[in-house]
Amino acid sequence: MKRIIRLNEFHPGAKTIGESINFFIDSGEVLGISKEDSYSAIRLIVDYHENRDNSKITKATSLYPAIKNMENCINTIIDDGYPERWIIKEFKDKYL
Repeated sequence: MKRIIRLNEFHPGAKTIGESINFFIDSGEVLGISKEDSYSAIRLIVDYHENRDNSKITKATSLYPAIKNMENCINTIIDDGYPERWIIKEFKDKYL
């Protein structure tokens, strides 16, 4: 008997996209990343995904820790089974 495995099947117990984003924003504050920096990082990530801004962010940029935190957020949500385009849509709809 074959079992069909759907792509992007959500893992049991996975948080919603919004819950995960809020978790990473809150945990970023514990690491010294302000909410404003997290929102700025989200804006840069959305701009990058929409090809509006392809400038490179260096480690010297003050937003670098916030960007890395949001990249970890995206990777975690993808690991939970959500497609990246849903994450970017959530960023745009609720965090910008």
